[in-house]
Amino acid sequence: MARSGRHVPTLLVVAALLAPLASGSEPVLAESSSNTRAALQRSWGEAQAVELAGLEHDREDPEKAIACFRRAGELFESIARQRSEPEGASEAYWRSARSFWLVGDVHPREAEAERVRYYLRAEALAEKGIEIDPECGACMLWKFSSMGRLTTTRGIWTAGRQIPLMADLLDRGIALQPSHADNEHNSVLGNLHYSSAIFYRVLPDWFWLSWIFGVRGDKERSLRHIQTALALHPDRLEYQVELGSQLLCRGISKKDAEQLDRGLAVLRSAVERKPERLDDEREIEAARIMLEEPRKACGYSGDNWLEIDRKRAKRVVNEK
Repeated sequence: MARSGRHVPTLLVVAALLAPLASGSEPVLAESSSNTRAALQRSWGEAQAVELAGLEHDREDPEKAIACFRRAGELFESIARQRSEPEGASEAYWRSARSFWLVGDVHPREAEAERVRYYLRAEALAEKGIEIDPECGACMLWKFSSMGRLTTTRGIWTAGRQIPLMADLLDRGIALQPSHADNEHNSVLGNLHYSSAIFYRVLPDWFWLSWIFGVRGDKERSLRHIQTALALHPDRLEYQVELGSQLLCRGISKKDAEQLDRGLAVLRSAVERKPERLDDEREIEAARIMLEEPRKACGYSGDNWLEIDRKRAKRVVNEK
């Protein structure tokens, strides 16, 4: 799909995660009524079609894109409520969550209330999918993505105690090894690893975070995740930019000239790519900024720049 997620919490991050959307797999329908099956099949096809239309309007006509994504979300949500089998219902719920996430994402940054409204709806739908099907890895991906977007939209100091839950969603999702892929460049598993890479890079490695929340930043773990994501989808631009930002961050923090040079090379290559969609333009612009200001790499979250202040973080945590 076109976006997959990109945002971060207080001491953390959220990733973005979709890539060019393809038509996707056909739903598995187990309802007893042939009329019901046929009706749901038609609704499923319409939902996929309007979602794809939204992606086509993404760059040129945001209002049309929003209308398409909203319609797709409503259709998938309606299907989810009519499905009797857990796997089928959970897939409809995560697809609905993804569509409403896209509605929020297309809105401009200044439309904070609208963005929050749709990210909350996406989070709730993804949670319903998990409740129905505890092995829905895609539901975990979109719940994480929605939580991350809410955090960066409202302010990164709102995350606090949600950090362990976000980490758990990523770990559980990856452990399930979900097989769904929209196309050769975009899969749930690849996006879970990508999200984890951003999460553990941006989350500070302060020891007291682990003491309070049981989770802290881990740049080695982060690097392993982005390498795994790239092994799955080597041509994905977001993944390339994440690798470049990681190498820059590591090069600066470890005073390692070799990693710094590798990171610069990766980002130069990304800048030379021809953008095919709005996300590509944003990623290329982020790569340009990091080439000019390498020290920003450690705070790049995929769609935003984070400034983490240790003293402020402690104060906020103590107030909760």
